[in-house]
Amino acid sequence: MLVRVIQKCFVNNVLREAGVEFEYDGEINPNVMISLEDEAPVNKPVAKVAKKAAKKTEKIATKKD
Repeated sequence: MLVRVIQKCFVNNVLREAGVEFEYDGEINPNVMISLEDEAPVNKPVAKVAKKAAKKTEKIATKKD
């Protein structure tokens, strides 16, 4: 399973820096790593729509001032 280290630690006798992602088949220690397979993927088109909506809101707010 794909995991991400959330703090510097040793995993499988290798020092892993925070933020490193790698495949791991052992038991996950929630204090030092999280499973990425449990996270839902971000839908990129939705992010684009939200960004455009934020820009429109920003333009409207600056016109009122």
